Amino acid sequence: MKNNRIQKRIILQIIFLICSFSITVAQNNSTDTSIIPSVPSIIDSSQIQLSSDTIVNINDSTNLNSDTIPSGLRKSPNAVTSIVDYFAEDSVTFDLNNSIALLYNHADLNYDDINLKSDYVEIDFSKNELFARGEPDTSGTLQGKPVFKQGSYEVKSHEIHYNFDTKKGLIRNVITQEGESYLHGQTVKKNADNTSFIHKGKYTTCNLECPHFEVGFNKAKVIPNNKVVTGPIWLKVASIPIIPFPFGFFPNSDKRQNGFIPPKFAQKLDLGPGFEGFGYYFAVKDIIDFSITGTIYMRGAFGVGLASNYIKRYKFTGRYDLAYSFTPTGEKTTDEYKVTHDIKIYWQHQQDRRAHPTNNFSANIDFKTSTYSKNNIENNINNYTQSKAMSTVNFSTSFKSRYTLGINAKLSQDLVQGNLDMELPQVNFGISQFYPFRKKIVKGKLRWYENISMQYTMDFQNQISTYDSILINHFPQAFDNFRMGMNHYIPIKSTIKILKYINWENSVALRETWQIKGIKQSWGEYDTINRTYIHRDTLYGFYPAHDLVISSGLSATLYGMYTMKKGRVSAFRHTLTPSVSFSYRPGINKKTLYDTYYDSINNKEVRYSYLDGSLYSAPAYKSSGKINFAINNKLEMKVRSKKEGETFKKVTILENLTISSGYDLLADSLNWDPLRISGRTTLFKQINISFDLAFDPYVIGPNGVRINKTELKENGRLFRLSSMGGNLSFGYDINKNLFNKKDKKEKKESPSGFGDWNINLSYIFSYNMSDNANFYRYQRYVDTLVPKYTQTFNNTISINGSFALTPKWSLRVQSGYNFTQKTISVSEFYVERDLHCWIISFKWVPFGTYRSFEFGIRAKANILQDAKYNRTKQLSN
Repeated sequence: MKNNRIQKRIILQIIFLICSFSITVAQNNSTDTSIIPSVPSIIDSSQIQLSSDTIVNINDSTNLNSDTIPSGLRKSPNAVTSIVDYFAEDSVTFDLNNSIALLYNHADLNYDDINLKSDYVEIDFSKNELFARGEPDTSGTLQGKPVFKQGSYEVKSHEIHYNFDTKKGLIRNVITQEGESYLHGQTVKKNADNTSFIHKGKYTTCNLECPHFEVGFNKAKVIPNNKVVTGPIWLKVASIPIIPFPFGFFPNSDKRQNGFIPPKFAQKLDLGPGFEGFGYYFAVKDIIDFSITGTIYMRGAFGVGLASNYIKRYKFTGRYDLAYSFTPTGEKTTDEYKVTHDIKIYWQHQQDRRAHPTNNFSANIDFKTSTYSKNNIENNINNYTQSKAMSTVNFSTSFKSRYTLGINAKLSQDLVQGNLDMELPQVNFGISQFYPFRKKIVKGKLRWYENISMQYTMDFQNQISTYDSILINHFPQAFDNFRMGMNHYIPIKSTIKILKYINWENSVALRETWQIKGIKQSWGEYDTINRTYIHRDTLYGFYPAHDLVISSGLSATLYGMYTMKKGRVSAFRHTLTPSVSFSYRPGINKKTLYDTYYDSINNKEVRYSYLDGSLYSAPAYKSSGKINFAINNKLEMKVRSKKEGETFKKVTILENLTISSGYDLLADSLNWDPLRISGRTTLFKQINISFDLAFDPYVIGPNGVRINKTELKENGRLFRLSSMGGNLSFGYDINKNLFNKKDKKEKKESPSGFGDWNINLSYIFSYNMSDNANFYRYQRYVDTLVPKYTQTFNNTISINGSFALTPKWSLRVQSGYNFTQKTISVSEFYVERDLHCWIISFKWVPFGTYRSFEFGIRAKANILQDAKYNRTKQLSN
């Protein structure tokens, strides 16, 4: 017991009261006159306070200063420095003849963070002992049992005996809490070093006096903030013995503990039954921990994993998870036998912002082979449906407040096809925007040339495209298909105001690229219907390319307002932003970057660049002078508000409507660009709508490409619809607050009778249509049916819901339907039941390739997170 401090303070206070000639202090409203002081004048320097319920509260008087201490009375160096508050609802009595203090009925003692409550407390000063117990009521039930608290530490018992001299105690029918654990003991002996011995006790994480489950034992030793060691134990459920063990060892500390990780039973159709996730966990102080786990199946599949969390205060934090699995399928004696090697690499690292003022490093790697989720049972259904994965590692720094440097590595992964696109590495260097003609100290109005700004950026990239199977099984071949280059870019810009309303923007952009890889192309036929194949041979060398773009543009913003005199709509506002620009791009590259091959079908030479399809776009061979124009529109309306205090509110009808096109002055053919009309808006703050239309003024020839013949001349119309796309999406949350009025603070209960619940509905419809070149190529063949347009649809609805059916039952649902493919998406149903100190769960995936179920029961307390049973089984389709 740790309440020896309380008793010492009480003794010192009693001694002080004796020195002050105080005989007895009773409750103010008590009718027992036998305890009323018989001395009419009592000199007592203690402070007597009355609470609102007239309970007398005597405070410790040892906090008096030296001026108030009577002469000749010395203050003990061991005197308490804080006020000791104590009271009892019935009475507080001091028996000076026997040196005993008695507190009756709901006695309550407080000192610092220590509190002792009991119906009866007795202090024997002659023996230096304290005794506290509960009192039985008229039915014989024990009431007011002693409860000792110090911070988060709490002891409940029927009786407490404690000796101040030996610092030993004896407690009967005790319940102590250590973190999330509870120790019960019929008899507990406490030693001076705070170790305890328990006779006939039990260990549990259930906070009930009669717990739902327990580990029972006859004797145990408790070492505070360390461990609990017992003799033979029985695991009991509802007080029924289930499993015996020869001894027990339980952690009794807030620190992390090393130990074994129990396995999880699983069953897969191709691999048979097996065990997953068994291993060992160990921690290194509070800095880093490790868990090594394994997986094994009866038919030869196995896997190993290493996971770790690490942290350094004010520096960084992170986590990584590495896994490898070996999965055989089929019988060894058949041709269907195949072995799959899968790996998973997950690393998340985040630097603390306080670690360095300019340097920053972060990593977010999520890489796994395309068959990893299929061959390894994972708890998260999103891992099954994940089709894309992105990994990045970034380092950035800046210096002299002007220069920046960034080094990045990226990995884009297609988990369906197994494609990998890597950037190893990407280096960026830049000089922030500066004004070369502006003085350091600006005085007066800026001249036009002082607004000229410059900037410099350098970008180096090394891109690799391959497949995860090649990366795992043929590592050197993965780096054969690389594209490497460097790009230098210098923009020079200037903005001038004309008549206060027109912006005149001018720019000169210099670009130069360096690449070491080129492609030589040659022509060849390979079938009877004139389909062709272009041979491509790789060339290595130094290929510099130059680019210069000079542009100038004018733009302005115009507003139009139409007011309404009646109705809720007050006015409509139309924002019109017209713009026109001219750009000139001279053909300044050497002809050595270009070559030709002869097209035998069309009987013409085709010019191409060695840098076609390269890391950076191919340079311009011919000069171009292009005029671009665009008109941006925005439509809003002002509505009279119904809310108090608000006069009007703005509603956006059309967020954007853009009409654009262009004309190339220097092109020898196909001068006009298609006319494009695009727009977007949001309805009711939930429904997002966007569309894009393209109208081509030129016809398509028999080869499926645009030719220099206009639709007006050939077909008597200005344009031909070449592409069209639209998207409609919305998401909506439905919960019990939907039934509450917004102007009422008190929320009503849902008519459904459920507790907290939420349903998220999302719907996506998209349609895209574009010219199909094969229609124009094969339309002369009668037996070939080719559509004029290539069309794609996406029409899906998904639902995610969580329901608290009762305070103990909860349900989660995830599902959806694809109207285009007429299939149900991967669905999951998860039911959970709170069993007070245990949780039972059932997860079911009823449809698709990943049909399975999982049953689990686990302890609710984190300290027993490995006390669980899981059963997972994959179902056949």
